[in-house]
Amino acid sequence: RQSLDREHRPSVLVETLFPSFDSGVFGSADTGFPTWTWFAATRLPTGKTTMFVAELPYSRGEFQEGSFSISGATIGNPYLGIEYAPRPSGFLLEFGARIPLASDDEFIPFLVSSYTDVEREEAFVPDQVPVRLGLHYHRAASANAHIAYDLRFVPSAWIKTSDDVLSETET
Repeated sequence: RQSLDREHRPSVLVETLFPSFDSGVFGSADTGFPTWTWFAATRLPTGKTTMFVAELPYSRGEFQEGSFSISGATIGNPYLGIEYAPRPSGFLLEFGARIPLASDDEFIPFLVSSYTDVEREEAFVPDQVPVRLGLHYHRAASANAHIAYDLRFVPSAWIKTSDDVLSETET
């Protein structure tokens, strides 16, 4: 979603991100390959000024120390949204939400995804529907200025879909 081409044409992007656990999160444990998070995203024109945006996240992690090994993998919360951009440069409006498909039984993929891309942590938070409404200022590259940039203000609200975490009791 964030790194996609802002031109008004169909685009597809697959990002593969590898976390760094140098800070000793798991002590001396090694990560198995592939320990990664990826995002497959697309932007498709739906009109002269609107684009459909979708993103599918996936995360997998494996940690090993001696004969002990723990691993997990999961599809995250897919994003579906619409962008409205009346001009190639200038303000654009984004609205979208994530469908709550992330597994609440898989902690390792959530941990891996949190270390790879904190800005999109909502892609792996279970039992939540993150809704975004954002305002961007996009400056497209031109023949005179070959630099393009985005300034973004994109708050999100998280809507709970389950009270399972709150209903658990400690013994």
